[in-house]
Amino acid sequence: MATQARFNLYVQRQKNLNDRHQTTSRLAIRRFPFFASGRLNQQSMAKSDFQPKLIYATLTNVPILDVVHLASSERGLIAIAYNISTEIFLMQLVAEHQPALLSDKDGLATARDQLREYLCGVRTQFSLPLDLNHLTDFQRLVLKAVASVPYGVTRSYGEIAAQIGHTRAARAVGGANAHNPLPMVIPCHRVIAANGSLGGYSGTGGPRTKRRLLSLEGVQL
Repeated sequence: MATQARFNLYVQRQKNLNDRHQTTSRLAIRRFPFFASGRLNQQSMAKSDFQPKLIYATLTNVPILDVVHLASSERGLIAIAYNISTEIFLMQLVAEHQPALLSDKDGLATARDQLREYLCGVRTQFSLPLDLNHLTDFQRLVLKAVASVPYGVTRSYGEIAAQIGHTRAARAVGGANAHNPLPMVIPCHRVIAANGSLGGYSGTGGPRTKRRLLSLEGVQL
């Protein structure tokens, strides 16, 4: 109850801050009309106009990661995080998506089952609807390519860049990977450096977690 009360207070504060931000933005547009037609303003408005209804769930006592949180919009799975508190996960959801509704009602049984099966080593692919609409076109392009990397196989950042037709964008591919909202389901841990080393990993635990996920799939680096 204490966690829920703190979370409710946080949500109210976020809404107050958002209201002040929108007021400031309207004043800025009124004072500088050219800003209203700019790309930044269009993107900001597009993001704030759609407020998804999210449901979330938590897996506990799973191999490798111990605790896994997941959330879904009406379109599909929208976020996965692990080894952080439920409170922090909910705060991240509010900050990133500004949901119109956030509920813990049981609606993620299939996703929870598939993630548990994967981490227990009995599932090699996922069959879940995904919601990547909050990402940029380039991020979606990269993550679609990453999602095609088979279980137990690795690709380099450069190979993913070549696959999407941007041969010189290996670093940008790494950046898109770092912002992957659905680790494991979109297996960014299978993308490694060109020299065969692990490369980076932005998830909790860093390269150690990446190595453990690869080891689960039979890949030793």
